[in-house]
Amino acid sequence: SSADRGLHLLLQEYPKIKAAVPEATLDIYYPFDAWYEAQQKTPDDGWITHREFKNRANYIRYALDNLQGHGVTHHKAVSKNQICQAFLESEVFPYSCSTVCFTEGFSVSTLESMGGNCVPVISHQDSLGQIYGESGALMIDTPTTNHMDQFSDYVISALKDPQLRASVRSKTSEFVKDLTFRKEVKKLEQIILNGLK
Repeated sequence: SSADRGLHLLLQEYPKIKAAVPEATLDIYYPFDAWYEAQQKTPDDGWITHREFKNRANYIRYALDNLQGHGVTHHKAVSKNQICQAFLESEVFPYSCSTVCFTEGFSVSTLESMGGNCVPVISHQDSLGQIYGESGALMIDTPTTNHMDQFSDYVISALKDPQLRASVRSKTSEFVKDLTFRKEVKKLEQIILNGLK
């Protein structure tokens, strides 16, 4: 996904999560620095959406600096194989999606987290509710910012409760089987073939 879509909210909630689950860590895989530098070019009187991106970038930088030594690791850009390995080694995929404008059309990261056996904790933002509403993912309502207590409570519960994790995983593992690229390509091929007739 993209750092502007809710990383600031996750970093805001992390101290609460860490206090409840002291062994919790947060691993961030995103080339944040280049995005941060690009946002700094936004003029103070620029478009409101661009100013919000800049505000989020500034808060993320502040939070990353202040959370050093507290279990937060910023891995920056890594290979796809490293992302897959990270999902396999993680318990929870906390995606506090909160977009400035409609931009989250699918969230491949959410689907991949399910394939990696993570418990996704997401919001109903943009299309996520329509796509993942029946997946078994733990999902908060929107606007995301109004439900961050519930979000962090879901993350804490998923980290602490092996029965909850098992229950969610049993649902998401079935859901993810129906959304493989191979199956979707076959559907797309059939649509194209039908259109050519």
